Amino acid sequence: MIHLLNAADLILLVTVVVGPLSGIAAAHGCKAGVLAMILFGLGGFLFALGLGLATNKLANKVLRARSLPESIQVLAYMFIPMPTLLVVLLGPLLVAHLIYG
Repeated sequence: MIHLLNAADLILLVTVVVGPLSGIAAAHGCKAGVLAMILFGLGGFLFALGLGLATNKLANKVLRARSLPESIQVLAYMFIPMPTLLVVLLGPLLVAHLIYG
């Protein structure tokens, strides 16, 4: 049985890859040390994984909802995970600027 990668799963994978990179880049941009970079990378990964799984689950629930028209289902399924990527990109940067000034 072959499972195809759908749009929500693809955005989840991209989010999980971008999360640690965003955390490391945010710590590096604030001239933090190596330990801070590792912690920001780990925090970015955990944040991205949690938020990505939650939005993926929500997108799949919307896709399987019987009360919405099909066109609304597909549009919501495509656009629900998109803001997650933006939040994962900008979240660690905001935290690093709050901590390091």
